[in-house]
Amino acid sequence: MNITQDVITRLFDKEIGDKSAYLYALLRQRGEISYKEGKSYLTVDSMYGSVVSHAAGMLKDLLGCSVNVGRKSGDKPYYYFTLEGKAVSDTLCCVRMSLPDKLDAVDAESYYISHSFCDYARGLFVGGGALSVPSEDGDRGYLAEIRMWDPDSAAAACEAFRRAGVAMDIVQRKTDSVISTRKGEEAYNLLVLIGATDSALDLQNLMLEQDTRALANRRSNFEIHNLQKSVDSAVEQMEAITYLSDRGLLSAFSDEDRLILECRMNNRTASSAEIAKMLGVSKSKVFRRLQKAIDTAKSEGM
Repeated sequence: MNITQDVITRLFDKEIGDKSAYLYALLRQRGEISYKEGKSYLTVDSMYGSVVSHAAGMLKDLLGCSVNVGRKSGDKPYYYFTLEGKAVSDTLCCVRMSLPDKLDAVDAESYYISHSFCDYARGLFVGGGALSVPSEDGDRGYLAEIRMWDPDSAAAACEAFRRAGVAMDIVQRKTDSVISTRKGEEAYNLLVLIGATDSALDLQNLMLEQDTRALANRRSNFEIHNLQKSVDSAVEQMEAITYLSDRGLLSAFSDEDRLILECRMNNRTASSAEIAKMLGVSKSKVFRRLQKAIDTAKSEGM
């Protein structure tokens, strides 16, 4: 069950410490710069409208620039916003992708990983993350992943996640490098790291429910197994007693032994402990006498 949209929507209720780190990661994940008729354009898209509207509102607040928001329909509809002209250069400076006196991008990625990794990681997840949890029928397991187009950036982010306490691995899928984990505990750690505390609490409750259900199933299976063993044992005991009785071999047993054997025959579904309680003797004595009957019957050809 994919809960990505719910996680992202709830994330927007949480305060972002370093907005530049968040926007930098989001632009790296979902941004595209183009040039037309001497003017630059910056477009950010997402299949989630809340991602686009949230980022557009953040840029308006930070830069006071005009942001054009839209939606493109089709087989896979998506949302987008576009900046143009000066708003593009102001945005790139704001997120440290470029400086006014430099044409090349600065090493903002290393800076944000070192200084604002939680907000940077939040932008990575919002821009290219997904989280799936087991459905009610338990059909699928946990899967938390973040798709990144640049292998070097993915490697740096994966190492930073590990240092922050989230053990994830990198796999290559076509043109994307995917940082992922299939462990519920690590998915929980990821949510805590990016500030999705409400979703992390829900995930923790889900894991507790699953653990409780699994424990109940193990106990049930254990009890069924023990019950089957008791039934099989009782059947063998009664077969032995019947075998000995038909051949007149019970006379070799003491009065106390015959009382235990008779009690077994009269209480076919009772356990050894229940028979012991009926007769006021120990469970071990009942078990030994019934086992003696089985051994004797087998020695006599049963």
